[in-house]
Amino acid sequence: MGLTIEEDIGQMAGAIWYALNTHGELSLAQLTIEEDIGQMAGAIWYALNTHGELSLAQLKKLVEGKGPIFEWAIGWLAREGKVVLTPKKRSLSIRLK
Repeated sequence: MGLTIEEDIGQMAGAIWYALNTHGELSLAQLTIEEDIGQMAGAIWYALNTHGELSLAQLKKLVEGKGPIFEWAIGWLAREGKVVLTPKKRSLSIRLK
């Protein structure tokens, strides 16, 4: 089951607000990276809500995270207090707060 339209709109609005709050006035081309981060953060939240605690490697594979967008989205969620990162022997696990 995917996101509801309200959740999808809320995530996009959050990504746009964050971009404007951080950078001031932006062109549409500049919003793309913030949209990508917001969409990845939404995918991460949904995966953790569905599957529970995961290792970062499992999560990255599950959401098909590529490049720095995955790490930036994790950082955004952590800064907003939405996730908890826990050190494990050789990795980190992540879960929703």
